[in-house]
Amino acid sequence: MNITQLSCPDKDPEKYLLDMGGWQNDQLIAVRFSHQRAWEAEDGPQWCALYHWQEGIRALFVAKMQRVQKALNRVQAERSSQPSTDIANLALGCEAALIKTDCAAELQPVYIPKPWGREVWYSGIEERGICSLSDGRCSTEIDLVLHAAPRALLGTSYQTPVLLKVLDPHASPELGDLYFELHEEKQEVYIVTHVDPDAWPDGSGAIRMGIDPTIAAEFSDEATLKAAFGAAVDEYEAIRREIDQVLDQRRAVEGYAENEAVMPDRALQWLAELPRVLVERECATRDRMNAFTRLLPLQVGDVVKVPCLTPHSLQHGVRAVEFQTPVYERRILSFNQKVLTQDHWDTAAALAIMTIREARLPDLPIDHETRQYCIERLVEFDAFRALRISIQPGARYVFDIADCYRLLMSLSAHLELDGRNLAAEQAWLLPASWAGGVLHNTGSAVAVALIALPQTAVNLS
Repeated sequence: MNITQLSCPDKDPEKYLLDMGGWQNDQLIAVRFSHQRAWEAEDGPQWCALYHWQEGIRALFVAKMQRVQKALNRVQAERSSQPSTDIANLALGCEAALIKTDCAAELQPVYIPKPWGREVWYSGIEERGICSLSDGRCSTEIDLVLHAAPRALLGTSYQTPVLLKVLDPHASPELGDLYFELHEEKQEVYIVTHVDPDAWPDGSGAIRMGIDPTIAAEFSDEATLKAAFGAAVDEYEAIRREIDQVLDQRRAVEGYAENEAVMPDRALQWLAELPRVLVERECATRDRMNAFTRLLPLQVGDVVKVPCLTPHSLQHGVRAVEFQTPVYERRILSFNQKVLTQDHWDTAAALAIMTIREARLPDLPIDHETRQYCIERLVEFDAFRALRISIQPGARYVFDIADCYRLLMSLSAHLELDGRNLAAEQAWLLPASWAGGVLHNTGSAVAVALIALPQTAVNLS
């Protein structure tokens, strides 16, 4: 196999490869490049992307330059004549995922602990966690692979992919309610996948979302309403700080760092041992604060479109898949625990921009429906849209070729993608170069999958 080694003069190895003639049939092209993460030192490791094209299949992998060089030297010494085997063995020897740009690639999640439970990220690229792409043998952090081939994987209008994650709150009401927060730019949609029966015996969970319109009608104007709500939040924050000081003393005694997450069972034990007077004051002030807000009931399958500037808090024991724009910004109005990532609430700033219009669950228009499947449009934001595909037992859905990436998550355990079994909550990157494929329901009940794609993309129907 012929091996060409190049060094990229800038930070776009795929463009450099294309300028040098592109992917070459039966050639292995190794391109050295640098990849600078915003939170890392500038003198980070050198990376190498290896591109291979054989029998119409384009494949690549990314690994540290030093490791790749050792592997290339070994292959050249052996003078192997099996290029398809060489690229696979090279990737395995470098402990890197071999990604074929015309095939779906599995997204390997990372688990992010939260005071209220945890998030499961599938496409996250942050200092707190970077997800990976897997070939079934090895995995490589997704930002490295996307850096090496953004056009082939994401499309001509490539950008940071939509963030796909699962919100998995604790079932306890003392611990499991998320921050009551709002966003100025971040757009997000939730799809409810589980309601804990112990937390919600009737099967209906909830999300706290916006201001209760009945309460709003009691005030003469918006400014007066916000002032009253702000006063209630301030009252609750004061007692919350007292409780947090008591719990911080327990943290210190038991060897926890000041802002270290505590295991739920331990945290519940500490709460149970609080002085009764503190607990009663906390409950009373929290009830007065929450009286201003609205609880929307949620059941499995419900979809919540979260408008910007609308405060919201998914409640304990309600598990949901979330698609969102990949930005990190929020304003915390309140939280019934200590916030570990910042030392303050953003109540005043949030109240200044908060909308008080009534929040509702959206109607879901049907994009396309046949006897075999139904495609519902969950949300259509400026940056992306999300769809839900319901496939009848034994039926198939054939994907169209698109000019962009798509993120796919199965919600059923009896779906196959191009003959590969999908587990529930397993997610895949469908590259822009993907030639399309088949989603097959092999079970006896309706199977459901979720898809997100950039807003500039063509329709799926």
